[in-house]
Amino acid sequence: MHRSEQRVSRRSLLRTAVLAVSGWAAAGRSHGGEKAESDSSEGAIDAHVHVWTSDTRRYPLAPGYAKDRMAIASFTPEELFAHARPCGVRAWC
Repeated sequence: MHRSEQRVSRRSLLRTAVLAVSGWAAAGRSHGGEKAESDSSEGAIDAHVHVWTSDTRRYPLAPGYAKDRMAIASFTPEELFAHARPCGVRAWC
């Protein structure tokens, strides 16, 4: 199997996304470069995040789930930042 044909598990995808988000948060960046409204030295930590791609061909859904039943097709780390930062979430893990 060629490297490009290897399947990536959901666990691996989530781990990569969490590491990316953690790195972003550790750098003290907010979405779009603006400071969060409730930016404090403490802030909130979201210990359980879900991000996903719309690429269900590469990352198939679990049996019994259908793409057309998903509320939204994807929720990327960038979309997570846009929602969480204004609420004072400063880190993800």
